[in-house]
Parts: sequence; C-alpha cells; structure tokens
Amino acid sequence: MRGGKARQIVLFLAAAALSPVAVAAFRACVEALKNPDLKTRLFGHGESMLFFFAGLFLYLAVHLLLPSQARKAVVSSEPGGAFWRNMTGGEDGVAAAALSMAFPVLAAAAVAVFYVLGVIWEGVEDFFPLLMFVVGLAVSLHFACGLERLLSNAKGRPGTAFLSVVLAVALACEFTVALLALLTGKLDWTAYNRRVYELAAAAYLSAWEWLRSLLPEKKR
Repeated sequence: MRGGKARQIVLFLAAAALSPVAVAAFRACVEALKNPDLKTRLFGHGESMLFFFAGLFLYLAVHLLLPSQARKAVVSSEPGGAFWRNMTGGEDGVAAAALSMAFPVLAAAAVAVFYVLGVIWEGVEDFFPLLMFVVGLAVSLHFACGLERLLSNAKGRPGTAFLSVVLAVALACEFTVALLALLTGKLDWTAYNRRVYELAAAAYLSAWEWLRSLLPEKKR
C-alpha cells in the first residue's frame, strides 16, 4: 500500500543514515560564510556575510511572529512554491516544497539582476551589502515557507518528511555556497565539498566506533 508503514520506516532509516551529510553540509556552509576574505565596500575589513545572516534571521523572526492567518497567506503565495509547482506538474506536493527549500529562486533572481546591472553600471558594487541582505532574506523565506508546506503535505508520513528535510538542507547549503562562490569569487566550492566529505566521514566513523563499543568484546 502506498505510503505504508514499511515504506515510511525504510525512508526514515534512509533519512537517519543521510543526516550526518546534512549536518556536515550545514557546518561547512557556516564555516564558508565566515570566510574573512568576503569583504564589502561598507566594511572593508569585516565580513560581508554579516548582511547575509542579518537577512536570514530577520525574515525567520518575522515569519515566526506573524499571526497564523498572515503566515498561511505568505506560505501559500511564496514565489518559489508556485515556480516549483509548475516544474513538478502543478501539484503542491512534498517534492515542490522540498525543491523550494533547496533552490531559492528569489535569491538566484537577485544575483542575476545584480550581474546584469554590473554590466551596465559600475556603481552597483556599492550595493553589494544590500544584495547579501536580500539573498539571506530570500533563502530564509523559501526555506521557512517550503518547510511549512512540506510538513503539511507529508502529514502522517514521517519518513517522507524526514528524508525530504534532510535532502533539502544538504541541497540548500550546496546551492547557497555555489551561488555566493559565483558572486564573490572568494569561496572555493570544491573546498566546501571536500569539507562536507571530511565532516560527514568523521561523523560516520564516530557512529561506527560507538556501535562497535556496544558489541561484546569477543564479537569485535
């Protein structure tokens, strides 16, 4: 039976097995965004990601403080949801919600506009901090709204919800770093993925050692 208990158990176990990768991706993403070489015109010796995180946390705070009906209206009208619904056959299902979380279309659009303006107007570089703020805001908007839709659409299917969130977190970190690497030229996307591998491998090794410690000495 579709969505049966056995299938949900398998999906839940798969999500648990992949969780170290998502956690590693998040940790590596935060490390990459703390790169001191990411400078702005406003804070030449500071971290430009201050603006990114400001936008990220500002929208998250606003989202959580919105009244229930207002939040539902924002979630239902979020542009990423409409875009991915059209891309996945017109259904507002788990896949569309997860893709909205993983690939923030408004953030990509903001970067594209910045690049186009940069071709025709050199002064646009002065607004780089504002761009970082908008990108952070967009990433937070898409992720928060996508997560609410995903949890609603996957109600009664914990394995589906868990696996979708794990994959969305990993892909969202990957997309964010790739986007900022393209934009700033100061982030090494290959180094980021190497760091994800290192952190995930360390987590799996720790888990393996813990499991081994549970076995009787003679069975090791």
